[in-house]
Amino acid sequence: MYPRKPAQFLSIDGTTIVDGCLAEPDRYRVLYDRDETNPIIGRGSGLSYVAASMGKDVLSIGMRHFDRLLSFDTETGIVEAEAGISLGALLRFLLPRGFMLAVMPGHPNISLGGCIAADVHGKNPVRDGTFRDHVLSLDLWHPRSGLRRGGPGSVIFDASCGGYGLTGIIVSARVRVRRVEGVKARLNLTPVKSFDEAHEILQQRAASADLIYSWHDWTKPNRTSGFVVEGAVLEEQGTAAFTRTAALQPRRGFPLMNRVTIPLFNAAYRFKILRQNGAVLPLPEILFPLAGMGFYFRLYGNGLLEHQVLVPHDRWSAYWPKVAGLLSAYGVHPVVSSLKLFAGPRKGISFAGDGVSLTINLVNDRRGREFLEALDLLDCDTGGVANPIKDSRLGKQAFGRQAPMLMQFMEQRAALDPNGQFRSCMSERLGL
Repeated sequence: MYPRKPAQFLSIDGTTIVDGCLAEPDRYRVLYDRDETNPIIGRGSGLSYVAASMGKDVLSIGMRHFDRLLSFDTETGIVEAEAGISLGALLRFLLPRGFMLAVMPGHPNISLGGCIAADVHGKNPVRDGTFRDHVLSLDLWHPRSGLRRGGPGSVIFDASCGGYGLTGIIVSARVRVRRVEGVKARLNLTPVKSFDEAHEILQQRAASADLIYSWHDWTKPNRTSGFVVEGAVLEEQGTAAFTRTAALQPRRGFPLMNRVTIPLFNAAYRFKILRQNGAVLPLPEILFPLAGMGFYFRLYGNGLLEHQVLVPHDRWSAYWPKVAGLLSAYGVHPVVSSLKLFAGPRKGISFAGDGVSLTINLVNDRRGREFLEALDLLDCDTGGVANPIKDSRLGKQAFGRQAPMLMQFMEQRAALDPNGQFRSCMSERLGL
């Protein structure tokens, strides 16, 4: 059995504390342990908002020692790496050679295995899809069945990409990377007066943009002004400077986000991004906006609530005013509000599909939770899909109504993990 030590885990959003155990094998002969019969879950960098790599009385198998780059083919653009390697390490290797991962979430310490298990998205899902769209194969370990490889169309692949670690431990993967012309990009801002104006501009430009999203000041329910932020990679070579990376270490304490400070925070952020209009910045700085913002999560005191929902395009203009009505009714003020566009079909139970994605960050208090419970009902009635990897209080009833392929995933998971050995706080909450 794995050598282990007791551990207390705190989710990155600061809402979930759980007592479990941690094992960090440093050899494959230790990782491939067939004697372990207790509940387990794989753990990459531990940067999940929603306690996906931890559970009460669950053994978390840390993969930080399995972080090697195994091979890279410059002709085909295929990289093979162990699951514990970080996005920052991959980018440091790839950028000087004229390549980068097509899908990059917001922090350089996120692991390759975590990106696959959560099927994350990046800065332009319309053009780039989600992470699984670029994975060619993965190697999956399970104490019952050993090590197996699966590619697109196999049960191993389809259930593990966006399977939240519930099918086994992802050990390594082969991923197709993208050629990139330079190591810097120019940011341009387009002012918008409302969500609808931003939605229209995003629809016009997203298919050809290197990165694109919108930011909005929604401190007043009837005001949604902001900017569409668009980035274009330049044919400019040189050294890709990496900004200082601040560890995301949640810590509970006195909340500094409240009705008085939230408008001030938004005003300061508006000033910050206005200063970047037309600026040429290193790609890592643009790709990893959270790299230097370890303090952000601590501002919430008792944790933040993030809700990200994908709404069909034809229902968006009717949807967001109803959200504004709920914000007013519950007296809630979003700290961060932004939009991205998605395209393509649903993929298992991961956050994917076709529509406009709204992300909001809220203070973790009674009003915020009551607002989100009401928003769950609105999401379901509108045909919206909430992102289960972002919202730590999303329940199985709302999740089940929004996941038409849930039964298929449960059947696939049962075939790969018949005894339900892999589990987490997230899986227990969602009834997986």
